[in-house]
Amino acid sequence: MSHSKVIKIESLSIHYQVDRSFFQQLNDLGVIEIHSVDNMPCVDEQHLALLDKVVRLHQDLEINPQGLDVVLNLLDKIDSLEKSLVETQNRLSIFE
Repeated sequence: MSHSKVIKIESLSIHYQVDRSFFQQLNDLGVIEIHSVDNMPCVDEQHLALLDKVVRLHQDLEINPQGLDVVLNLLDKIDSLEKSLVETQNRLSIFE
């Protein structure tokens, strides 16, 4: 069984200059998942790109955690709709 690398919330808080409670709020909303490793709250390294995006939106646009959840859901919906549009266009191109 392989274990993914984890990053301590404390390290993320220092790196991004964001209070640790911000990450807990994201966890409570289901945006990220915090794990306890050696009694230290951590997140999987594979979610670092998402965290970077979320923190950037929070800092640059001053979006609160609840707003970030909405923004991420809308971005996922846009991505899904774009994929569906491409599939539909590909199916229609067969008839041209």
